Amino acid sequence: ANLVDVTRLNSKGREKRRGMPDWGQVTVALHINMTERSHQDLFNARKDGTLLNFRLTLPDEKNDSKDKVRTSIHFNAYVKDFPISAKVDQMLSSSVNLEVTGDIEINFRK
Repeated sequence: ANLVDVTRLNSKGREKRRGMPDWGQVTVALHINMTERSHQDLFNARKDGTLLNFRLTLPDEKNDSKDKVRTSIHFNAYVKDFPISAKVDQMLSSSVNLEVTGDIEINFRK
């Protein structure tokens, strides 16, 4: 979050307060497969400017069994960029940039 100057004329020094948090951007690297519904949703959200809900699930530990609750981050974001990289003898790929809006929620592993 930015620091906001709240200094008054009678202040003895600069006074600052924390402003609103800005969670910035998240970049997701992927191999593009337009038959995948999630890839279609990302592409259409970029084209239409639609706000999407995201959940990132973190691995937490190596050799973690699937039945354990893992740390997850929930946020809303706009698809800022969906660049397509097409190279000879390689799969189509992208580094999709998501612009987070609002606050995030983190559910820590228990």
